[in-house]
Amino acid sequence: MLEEAQKLRTPQLYAALALDLNTGLRDKELREIRWQQIDLLHKKALTVGKSKTEAGTGRVIPLNATAITALSEHASWYIERFGECKPEWFVFAFGTPLPKDPTRPITSFKTG
Repeated sequence: MLEEAQKLRTPQLYAALALDLNTGLRDKELREIRWQQIDLLHKKALTVGKSKTEAGTGRVIPLNATAITALSEHASWYIERFGECKPEWFVFAFGTPLPKDPTRPITSFKTG
């Protein structure tokens, strides 16, 4: 699945799929991740924002090598697209097939 996702016209889909398969995030948790929730350098973890349950909110999920690589590559693409990765911006920005607004989260991964 990951190999096929790299071929799609939607560049965000590979990173989203790799992250989803390796972390078990819920759909809304995945769509609404902001850059400030990801630590690729020190803890190599993702802190979940608002979740469906109170216990799920704020949990820390360790990232494996596949997720770290996918997010690092996505960050490089993101910087080319938007010029930077502001902490408050969404990792998966709004707009299809190419993201247009990093201040809004993607609404769905279905069209990818």
